[in-house]
Amino acid sequence: MQIHTYTCRYIHTHADTYIHLQIHTYTCRYMHKYADTYLHMQIHAYTCRYLHTRAYTYTRRYIHKHAETCLNMQIHTYTCIYSCRFMHKYADTYIHMQIHAYTCRYMHTRAYTYTRRYIHKHADTCLNMQIHT
Repeated sequence: MQIHTYTCRYIHTHADTYIHLQIHTYTCRYMHKYADTYLHMQIHAYTCRYLHTRAYTYTRRYIHKHAETCLNMQIHTYTCIYSCRFMHKYADTYIHMQIHAYTCRYMHTRAYTYTRRYIHKHADTCLNMQIHT
């Protein structure tokens, strides 16, 4: 009876502290194990959103800046002019899809290289944002 009474009083007095320590210890171990993965996922998600936004903005500015060069290189035939008018109509959607798909696969330095090569290779696509006359 004495031991039982003492044990009950001890547990009643120290239960909250004990439970708190157990939860704290478990939480610390859990966070230590998964913190790196969680942070990596957060940074990756943010980076993808940031690059997607920046790449889209950069592409539009690049096309706007170099439109005259693209026009000089590509406008030679009626077919080319028709293609440019068609792409001008769907340019926003097309560029958005291309940048989104590419940016998710390639990061940072390759995005700039790809954008320049893509614009150079498909210069007729660049015309779409600038042809108004």
